[in-house]
Amino acid sequence: MKFYEKTWFTVLMLLLFFPVGLFLMWKYQKFNVGARIIISGFFGFLILSNLLGDSDTNESEATAVKEEETVTVDAEAETEEPTAEEVAAAEQAAKEEQEKADAEAAKKAAEEEAARKAAEEKRKEELSLSGSGQQATGKFTLEDGFVVIKSTHNGGSNFAMELLDENANVVQLVTNEIGSYNGSQVFAIDAGTYQYNVTADGAWTIEMSQEIPDEVVSGSASGKGDTALFMDLEDGAQTFSFTHDGQSNFAVQANDSVLLVNEIGAYEGSQVQRVDDAGVYFFNITADGNWTINVE
Repeated sequence: MKFYEKTWFTVLMLLLFFPVGLFLMWKYQKFNVGARIIISGFFGFLILSNLLGDSDTNESEATAVKEEETVTVDAEAETEEPTAEEVAAAEQAAKEEQEKADAEAAKKAAEEEAARKAAEEKRKEELSLSGSGQQATGKFTLEDGFVVIKSTHNGGSNFAMELLDENANVVQLVTNEIGSYNGSQVFAIDAGTYQYNVTADGAWTIEMSQEIPDEVVSGSASGKGDTALFMDLEDGAQTFSFTHDGQSNFAVQANDSVLLVNEIGAYEGSQVQRVDDAGVYFFNITADGNWTINVE
């Protein structure tokens, strides 16, 4: 008996290549008739299932292609050019939306500006004091930095202002003059609560500010009497020249720390100082006559 007529070879072919196995099984009558029918039916079922599966796959692919074509048609319909009326309507809607946004922004800016001005006015009122004769002023708060103090007096006797902290300690003797007075001074200050002891025989006013004024000079300046001066300085070695034609004390102090001049009566002189950082510096000038400052 040849090898392909043997049962083991028929089984092997059924497993590896079933058409050959089926042929050998029926040709050499392997197994009984019932077994052969069952085996043949099994492989027939597999063939039929495979054919039906391919049909379903083809139908699915055809459906997907159809849907894709439908989507493409819909997309082409959606990308059609808008009409002139539609363009005009869209532009008008965008314009109205922008105008609304601009109006809201302008309204917000106006409200913020109004609030800022109201806060400035309130702060200005808090830092404005007035009275007559000897008085202790009400308390007020100052921020850390500097304070410009402008004061007036229309009496004929001593006019003195002591700046006190919340514990009644004297922080600064602001003025100590005889008779009428109109001047400004600037001092470094720590944040806190303060008040004044005012000695006077007439009406007086005090106005304070902690803002750098618009009048910031550069290079040279001149004036008369006590003055709070703000100058824009360059860094490096700077020569400061001064003149004064009054009869009393003439003193110039920079940033409440560097005493540049402290003389009595008329004065003319200069000195070199190193400016570490370029920027705006304040000068407290005490004088009873005309004065000049030149920086180069």
